[in-house]
Amino acid sequence: MLEEQLIRKVAFDLTRKEGWNNVTFTKIARIKKLNKDVIENLYGPKIEIIKSLIREINRDSLNSVELDPNSSPRDHLFDLLMAHFDRSMPYQDILGPIIANQILKPCEMKDILLEILTSLTLLLKATNISTSGISGKMRIKGLLIIYVNSFRVWLKDSNPDLAKTMATLDHGLRQAEKISLFLWPSPKA
Repeated sequence: MLEEQLIRKVAFDLTRKEGWNNVTFTKIARIKKLNKDVIENLYGPKIEIIKSLIREINRDSLNSVELDPNSSPRDHLFDLLMAHFDRSMPYQDILGPIIANQILKPCEMKDILLEILTSLTLLLKATNISTSGISGKMRIKGLLIIYVNSFRVWLKDSNPDLAKTMATLDHGLRQAEKISLFLWPSPKA
């Protein structure tokens, strides 16, 4: 795990200097004084570096937030997603350009989106929100829309308290909660 993190750090340092397109396993190997095959065995395609970052941030977010049993699922999701954005801060300057670059590579962008969907599914499950069946799939896709919109704001949010990101995320979650109550009302006693 530590070796993966060090390789990822070199890749992101190179990205800051040369851009994501110019990052190669050969350059990383030269800087780390490793055999290129070692890096390729750890990561496979270069996009795996981004996917491993998403998994690590998700794992750290889930481990860092203690969910209050008296809070609503919306509050839990808010806390978990804000922890996700907080842990992403060291990469804020490079994630936008990397994602913008990946949009031009549909197969790689699909891999990133699938990793994000997996991450969001785990967050929903952590808050005891069902992800099964048609309604669960709708929740996952709805949370993806909220996340992507919040991510777009986060990329430009230079305030240390991430006020714009928090407001966007909160608004999206409140809207989703209203839609959810409309589509799946609580049974009347």
